[in-house]
Amino acid sequence: MERLEKDLNKQGKEKKDVQIIASSQRKVSQPKTWYHADLLPRWDAFAVAQSSNHSLECFELLRVELPPAPFFTQKLLPILNNNSKSLMRLQLRGCDLGSSDVGKIARFVKKSKQLDTLDLSVALDSLRDTKTLSTAIKSHPKLKFINLSKW
Repeated sequence: MERLEKDLNKQGKEKKDVQIIASSQRKVSQPKTWYHADLLPRWDAFAVAQSSNHSLECFELLRVELPPAPFFTQKLLPILNNNSKSLMRLQLRGCDLGSSDVGKIARFVKKSKQLDTLDLSVALDSLRDTKTLSTAIKSHPKLKFINLSKW
């Protein structure tokens, strides 16, 4: 996390223009909703309902455990990609995203030019994931709030 913050501050945006929160401290808040296999039909229904919407301005999933891979890639990422021209706020905080999802989110951030808020809590375990996300954030024209704190 510190590597990402240093990289962003060193080469990227000025602090007065962008608020970056990157902390490895664990926050205590509401209990997390754990995924159970019986919930998969409901998650699928949620994804189907959102897939036809092409004008989402905000996409938030907070403190829920998503179904295992490839759910994010096959169900949620297409929703984000369909709304890349309208989405202004993306929050996937406390959703246990995997490192393979970080690269996909970084590619989405790169092409989503309206995004001004990115709020994630991800485990950036690899230097490659850190650099991929850092590059996407630095090259983004409108991001003003970036939260990469862990829960």
